[in-house]
Amino acid sequence: MSLPYVRRGSSAWVGIHVEGRRRVPPKPSPTAKPQTRYRNRQARDGEAIRAHSQESVDYRHRLADAEFDAERRALFLDVLEDVADVKIAARRIGMTHEQIYGRTRWDQAFRDAMENTLTERCIAKTARECGTAGGYKAGGRCRECRAAHHRPAQSHTQPHGARWSEAALRRRYRSKQTTVMA
Repeated sequence: MSLPYVRRGSSAWVGIHVEGRRRVPPKPSPTAKPQTRYRNRQARDGEAIRAHSQESVDYRHRLADAEFDAERRALFLDVLEDVADVKIAARRIGMTHEQIYGRTRWDQAFRDAMENTLTERCIAKTARECGTAGGYKAGGRCRECRAAHHRPAQSHTQPHGARWSEAALRRRYRSKQTTVMA
């Protein structure tokens, strides 16, 4: 009885055990497509890995296209024009906002259409707060309002983890010394 044998923790195909003896794995076919070589565990070289990854991405995009077709995207944009909020519009057409934002990562035309709709319908523009955190709190969901709502908490000019300046550390250390000694 032959059982496939793959060593755990290794990405390389090891071989097949036949009645306690190990056979040499078959040579990769030079005519096989790279993604086929990856699936058949014949090769895990860079070309086969990239081809398999691209094939997987294309497959997921085809699934997303089947679920969120052009008619449904147009319906979403119509609802978005009415409510001006991605979460509410997605819920109304039976999808999640994660699916909508996931689509915007790779579909440039849909992303532009959604951003244009959100920019036109920004509620914060009437309050003249568009592009501020207050604009987001007022209901503005355009790109500028979302960016203002998610400002970075720390300046990126300092190296990672540097919260205190040298002078501030010295003052802090001196004040602790004087309180302990006093």
